[in-house]
Amino acid sequence: MAASSRSAWLLYKNNLVTVTAILSVLNGLAYLLFPGFIGGVFGTTPDGYGLHITRYYGASALGYGTLLWLVRKSDSTEGSQAVLISILILLGISVVIGVVGVIYRITNQFGLLFVFTDLILSIWSFFLLATRPRSE
Repeated sequence: MAASSRSAWLLYKNNLVTVTAILSVLNGLAYLLFPGFIGGVFGTTPDGYGLHITRYYGASALGYGTLLWLVRKSDSTEGSQAVLISILILLGISVVIGVVGVIYRITNQFGLLFVFTDLILSIWSFFLLATRPRSE
């Protein structure tokens, strides 16, 4: 792969990881600090266990976003591949869970905003994995 193509790929990868990191940290903070409010936005009223699990999710999203932020500028193709696979798995599964939640009216239509965001980031990650520079 030409140096300019590799540089462009790294730029797109860095942008994806940066956007995903920022959204994960913001999402994590919201779920961690305001679990009841977030549940209300999605049309649910979480009980004690629901609030507890929501906070666990918030902590996980905060940690994941921090990890992504710390590796966002990595030039390692192998490391970048691992990060992209993790984004694809996490957000790909989140799309399925989100769609099921909306279909079965576990959440309201606001859940579709997260589904579409996760879908876009998943497709972006898949594209980058499919076009990643190969070792020679």
